[in-house]
Amino acid sequence: MKNVQGLMAAMVLVGLIAVATPIFMQSEAGPKSACSTDLIKAAARQEIECLQRGYAKATDLLGITEGASFDKGRDLYRTT
Repeated sequence: MKNVQGLMAAMVLVGLIAVATPIFMQSEAGPKSACSTDLIKAAARQEIECLQRGYAKATDLLGITEGASFDKGRDLYRTT
């Protein structure tokens, strides 16, 4: 029973550390951060554009009633 209690205490401690660490690290992330906000926004914008192109291609393939293209379009939707 002591092992179970010790294991539970360790799990709670790890959980608290996992939650508390990002809170305390935010104060140090200011201008010294490796990625600026503009860089993060640009990367997100590129990712959105890539997803939009993928969905557009999948939609076009789904519009073609031929079996093979329909299957390709469906697979693109599932992977994008």
